[in-house]
Amino acid sequence: MSLISKNDVDVEVIYYRRLLRHMKYVRDNLESILCIKVALEDFDESYAEQLWNELDTDARIALITVAPSKGGIFRTKERAFLRTIGIEVEK
Repeated sequence: MSLISKNDVDVEVIYYRRLLRHMKYVRDNLESILCIKVALEDFDESYAEQLWNELDTDARIALITVAPSKGGIFRTKERAFLRTIGIEVEK
């Protein structure tokens, strides 16, 4: 009997693919991401919002769905703010 079920493997594959997609969008949008992080650090929420909205929908979804504990680029507070201005994302 296997210690790892097929369902466990499927879940890991989903997380792995989500992380790979996230990292692709990080690479493609690194300059914008860093500007968003600086704007939030400087409490310039309107500029952060402007930069966030310039990203395409797929990028925003990929960037916001990966938690920092799972390798995501945005910290928890940053993600919380971006969720208030951006698109609704299913968990």
